[in-house]
Amino acid sequence: MKIKISEIKISERVRIDEGDIQSLAESIERLGLINPITITPDKKLLAGYRRLQAAKLLGWDEIECTVLHPQSEIEKLRIEAEENLTRKDFTDEEIRRYFEKKRYLEARGLEKFFLWFKRIFVRIWEFIKKLFRR
Repeated sequence: MKIKISEIKISERVRIDEGDIQSLAESIERLGLINPITITPDKKLLAGYRRLQAAKLLGWDEIECTVLHPQSEIEKLRIEAEENLTRKDFTDEEIRRYFEKKRYLEARGLEKFFLWFKRIFVRIWEFIKKLFRR
């Protein structure tokens, strides 16, 4: 459901470092809001503070949200924390793989052919290494 941003109440947050809101806003502008923010039935923010700040930066009047019904203050705190504590950032290897795949998908012509060949070669090499580890 969508709600007016001006109606959302923000109380004291655990997060004190907002990080780069501009980059997040650019991502949301490019791809849309992938994950809605989370609020209580009385419109208190539970999770998604940075997404909310990015939406404000983009000049949005409304934002998509999920409504949860926490039963206690500790449950509200856990909701805010769990979203950030249980997530896992990409490893260095996963970041490398992302950029390789992105480069391949964006490539054209001869560059795409060479990148395709490299990908096949790497897969064959990894398969051979696995065979010899056994």
